[in-house]
Amino acid sequence: MKKYLLLVTLSIYLSITTFAQVQRTILFEEFTGENCVYCPAANAYINPLIHTVGNFPQKIVKISWSVPIPDASGLGSNSEYIQDSTEILQRMYYYFMPYGVPEAPYSRFNGIELPDPSGNYYPGAPYELNQTMINDSAIANSPFALTVTHTLNTTGDSVTVNCIITAAQSYTAGYNSSLKLYVAMEEDTITYATAPGSNGEKVFLDVMRKMMPTDLGTVLNNTWANTNSVNITIKEKVPSYIFDRSHLAFVAWIADDKPWVISTTDLGTLSGGGQAIDTAYGRRVHQAAYSAAVALSIDAGIPTITLTPVANACNDTINLSMTLTNHGVHTITTCSVNYQLDGNSVVTQTYNGVLTTGQTYTLSFPTFIVSVGTHTLVCYSSNPNDSTDNQPENDTVRTSFNVALSAALPVMEGFETSTCPTGVLPNLNWNISNTITGGSDFQITSAAEASGVKSCMINNLNNIAGNGSIIETAFVYDMTTFATPLLTFEAAYQQTATTNTDKLQIFTSTDCGATWTSRKTITSATLASLAGGIGTTVYTPNTSQFTTYTVGINAVANSKNVMFRWEFVAGAASIGNNLYIDNINIVDNVAGIENIETTVDLNLYPNPSTSKVNIDFNLSEQHNMGVVVTDILGRTIETIATKLYQSGGTTLTIGSDNAYQAGVYIINITIDGQPISKKVVIQ
Repeated sequence: MKKYLLLVTLSIYLSITTFAQVQRTILFEEFTGENCVYCPAANAYINPLIHTVGNFPQKIVKISWSVPIPDASGLGSNSEYIQDSTEILQRMYYYFMPYGVPEAPYSRFNGIELPDPSGNYYPGAPYELNQTMINDSAIANSPFALTVTHTLNTTGDSVTVNCIITAAQSYTAGYNSSLKLYVAMEEDTITYATAPGSNGEKVFLDVMRKMMPTDLGTVLNNTWANTNSVNITIKEKVPSYIFDRSHLAFVAWIADDKPWVISTTDLGTLSGGGQAIDTAYGRRVHQAAYSAAVALSIDAGIPTITLTPVANACNDTINLSMTLTNHGVHTITTCSVNYQLDGNSVVTQTYNGVLTTGQTYTLSFPTFIVSVGTHTLVCYSSNPNDSTDNQPENDTVRTSFNVALSAALPVMEGFETSTCPTGVLPNLNWNISNTITGGSDFQITSAAEASGVKSCMINNLNNIAGNGSIIETAFVYDMTTFATPLLTFEAAYQQTATTNTDKLQIFTSTDCGATWTSRKTITSATLASLAGGIGTTVYTPNTSQFTTYTVGINAVANSKNVMFRWEFVAGAASIGNNLYIDNINIVDNVAGIENIETTVDLNLYPNPSTSKVNIDFNLSEQHNMGVVVTDILGRTIETIATKLYQSGGTTLTIGSDNAYQAGVYIINITIDGQPISKKVVIQ
């Protein structure tokens, strides 16, 4: 019953307006969503249809309302819905009270829900729109003529919209009606580099950005004599969230705002039963008009920069060039082009020349030197023609890049004070990051260790599903110096359930971190079976639960700029317990750490001890050796300076000159630059 009556109502509406003298422009309202699974396909259908030459904007204009359907989860500050949620929600309830627009994608045609006579979709589905419907409705006359124009001020931060309404016939609104003018500021095109929502859509057309002066519209007279005319001017500040002011367009429409709620006596019982709630019949749109986006007067911008390296560097010398573009109407003869590195002083070059609309010019800057680590670079244009830019939003490009200089091999990392003096991550040797904001990062802990008193860990109980926690070397390494490179590390982990889908991956990069290649993947089940099993309380392993893993890295044996990465990915469906990593070793397998200990015949005794501890070596050849003793807080207790020892038996003694208090101490021995850490107990 409802579908039939909707179709009849639309037909009657078309017929009763044919006595007017002005052709009507259709207002098509689309309710779409950034998280709506089916909306991209609907947009792919209706946008080409509406924007066909001859249709838009003469016959039909469009407004897209970005609604929170099915929900607004995950939407950030760049979301169209988040930026103007109050007015969008108001429009959702404008047509359906008290529950709002029931689904997305959904549409209104001159304020009326499109019928679904074939039953292929549902009433209001955008797919119901077709060219025949547009043609038939556009030839119908309207009781009003409507024009809309807009002008941005010289700085581009406010706009004046002018609407002229003229009666094409004598007109009196119905009983209890309220005739109104609505004006919507929209961006005709918004293009995202990354989709703002979960449906992957990056390009949006005809997006409503702000209602003017408010979403309540401007009240008009309900009675008009033929040729009566009114001029309405609205001034509004351009919202700061507008992406591109040169894409600002404006849609105006005249609607009968009668709040008429149809009862069951009018429509009968709906398919779902209960009281009918569709208010569309009292929201008819009589006329619509469009003011297209215009190029701004003075609009310079920096759309691209060229940075060598692009994101990762194996040296500290940086080359930078910027492309200056004239987006505006006026020719640019002078403009400042600037960059700022890490918030330091601004470096400026001045463009002088003739840059007409659409033209570009590339400026190269002198090379500059940066330190090891991550850097932030801000590039921007300013003062075009010694004036104010009408659109500062396209002036600036921000980027980050990492400089990783080379370091000596081998790598022997136990996260003790000797190698991580700050006791925190990131530090000079290690970078950390995660793939989801708010996810857990690697951190140094003294709660568990394979040896020594520290390790690094991930608090997985507070992690986010799907997050990748990353720790990677801050330096690059020349692996050509090793005949047989070997990577080993120790790890301990516990599942919270057998369904956990966490995994630990180890990667190498041969281009300073620009790209990464997986070398080993260890599943949640494997990690747990060799360590902590299953448990739901906070997992703190003992030394025996750390398992040694070996990673084959012969593929990078002949590479000079190698970096190493560990990435722990929290399960998307089920997250496990904590992960611990310790004793990362990147060595030449011919002379690995185990072989060195054997070669020098290392032995510590007595352990535990009540006073002194002897360190015995039996050297088959000369070696440089030194000793640093620290307590569990990392404080240096005693040092034996590094020196060259000849072949033969050697004994070094700690504690002979300093009386050690009872406790645990770490003896950090360096043999030809390779560290070995041993734990001793003084009773």
